[in-house]
Amino acid sequence: ANGAPLWRVSAFPRSVRIEIDLRNSARCKAFVRRHLRQVMHLTERGFRNAGVEVVWAYQYMEFVDMPARIHVDPDTARSPQLDAILSDHFGSRPREDMPTLYVVITDDTTYDGLYGIMFDHADDTPREGAALFLRTWDNNVADGATYEGEIAYTLIHEVGHALNLLHTFDRNKEPRPQPKELSFMAYDYEWARANNSTVRQFWRHFTPFWNFMPSEQLHLCHAAPQAIMPRGQRFGFDSAHQS
Repeated sequence: ANGAPLWRVSAFPRSVRIEIDLRNSARCKAFVRRHLRQVMHLTERGFRNAGVEVVWAYQYMEFVDMPARIHVDPDTARSPQLDAILSDHFGSRPREDMPTLYVVITDDTTYDGLYGIMFDHADDTPREGAALFLRTWDNNVADGATYEGEIAYTLIHEVGHALNLLHTFDRNKEPRPQPKELSFMAYDYEWARANNSTVRQFWRHFTPFWNFMPSEQLHLCHAAPQAIMPRGQRFGFDSAHQS
């Protein structure tokens, strides 16, 4: 009937909408031309392997004016500057039925060696998205990884945090820390250290696996909406084995 609501049906246990915006810079525009499509494909595949459908918010993707270098506190890994930029930019977005995670790809950060960071106003709007810093990958792709693969891995890792997943080696991980397990929530060098191995071996094993570990898949697909979706419970509640 006219005016009846249209419902979107998915074959996946859970769907997540992601909007990607980029800094209005030559580096980011080159990244879009050369690499973004493959990064998005790898991101879709990683979440699909875990039972989660990624829906891209293409209608809002755009280039954004922001400073060339984003200040990030090295002690807390927080960036009030980035939070303010993203709040200003995304604050006008309509709140749709399917919550949206916002990802900004920008040039650089004051925190040397930082690949990505979660966008999290813990006391206001928890876990809204993430930012990636392209300059960190200049001549610095991990041994055994590809440029697009490592950026997609980082994007999935940071979005995993925004969906309330902890690191595999985090002491608060439920049911226990699992630093030896392959997962998007691992660090390649932490996995190598736990397994008395190398970063190259991590990527050799992880690239065909390209997934979260089983307890994380359980969280992503079946956690209560408030425990996983953006602007729900505060970060740090790993619900994989919680009621």
